[in-house]
Amino acid sequence: MPAVGLGLLAIVLVLGAEAFWRMALADEVTVRGTTLSGTVVGISAAGVALKTDYGSGTLTIPFDRIESITTDGPLYVFHGDHGEAVGRVLGVEGGALVVGDDPTSAQRIDVKTIVAADTLEEVEGSLAKRLRYRWRYWTASVDAGLSFSESTVDELDITMGIRLERRKKPTRFLAQGSWLFGRDRPEGEEDRKTDNELRGLLKGEYDLSERMFLWTSHDFEYDEIDQLSLRYVGKGGPGYRIFDATDYKLQVETGVGYIHERFFGGDSDEFLAITFGAEGSATLFLGWLLRGRFDYLPDVGDWADNYLLRGELSLSAPVTPSVSFKWSVVDTYDNTPAPDIERNELKMLLTLSLRF
Repeated sequence: MPAVGLGLLAIVLVLGAEAFWRMALADEVTVRGTTLSGTVVGISAAGVALKTDYGSGTLTIPFDRIESITTDGPLYVFHGDHGEAVGRVLGVEGGALVVGDDPTSAQRIDVKTIVAADTLEEVEGSLAKRLRYRWRYWTASVDAGLSFSESTVDELDITMGIRLERRKKPTRFLAQGSWLFGRDRPEGEEDRKTDNELRGLLKGEYDLSERMFLWTSHDFEYDEIDQLSLRYVGKGGPGYRIFDATDYKLQVETGVGYIHERFFGGDSDEFLAITFGAEGSATLFLGWLLRGRFDYLPDVGDWADNYLLRGELSLSAPVTPSVSFKWSVVDTYDNTPAPDIERNELKMLLTLSLRF
């Protein structure tokens, strides 16, 4: 019994010491005269995210309600385009977050420019996090797919793609490109190409208000199988964002465009067009990402018989936070294609996508 009693006493003392240690190291935020203790788990322009010691969940407290704030441990605070500050958070003064080891020499950071904050251990212990924070306005993904079969008909298909996007209000920049190659060889015959296609896109947007924006885009396409040596589509105009939340985005666009098509053999087609488009994305259950794009470009002078319809839809299923399986459908309907070429082209692709 004495041994059991001593063991229980030791456990109580250890747990009590740990609880006291945690209380001693608690971050503190004072709101309207009330001091809340816990752990600061995030700082952004929206405010401070505090995981309290009083229950489960996280409180997000706007800066205009915070009278004082201190953290026991140093943080990396990322702000502006490239700014970084390292140190304890010592307070808020005149709309600025005070970060440093000494109030007199600490850095004052305009709270409106704060992008994120994280602990030294998390940032310095992860190359991926350092790159993510330092390229804070950029996202990138690389797609790759390969299929091969050897039977009565040998087949090889390769697809590669890259997407770069930069979002920093009031601007958005998008660049993407892809290459698709396929060939087959029936038994006893020579190789024949089934796909050889290159695509590229550059797009820019500038916000006029929370919903309205101006946009312009320029895309290029080469498709050997469809006898297309070049298709250039340049367009621009006003747009409107219907949804612009973290998990759901939908915008519609209209404007004018110019289309130039050059086919193998020397034939060509060019026209001015009115452009109607829509673009959106949605984060679904389990982190699945649905993304789509649709364009309708009718000829201003012959809208019934000369037009271009294009649509893209992709669904990405995450395997890890940075790796996903991606299923894509790309459909192009050209009402005036090259001679002896079908008007509609539909492609379905399955790739592995690496996201940065």
